[in-house]
Amino acid sequence: MLYMPRAFATSEGRLDRYQLTGPDLTGRDGEVRAMAVACTGKVDARLMDRFPALEITAKFGLGYHSIDVAAA
Repeated sequence: MLYMPRAFATSEGRLDRYQLTGPDLTGRDGEVRAMAVACTGKVDARLMDRFPALEITAKFGLGYHSIDVAAA
């Protein structure tokens, strides 16, 4: 599970959580199956290509303008 800071405060101990910009993901890009982004996050083709096992991208907030739907 990939997350943006503070997005999953209630999931402590239930999910594997990593910061997108942190060093946590070093060598684990192939394990990420889901991505949840806060309203400030931008998800483009370059970012999605980094995670070959990615199955779903979810966005907190209204709309999906920050997600490159064509690339998804």
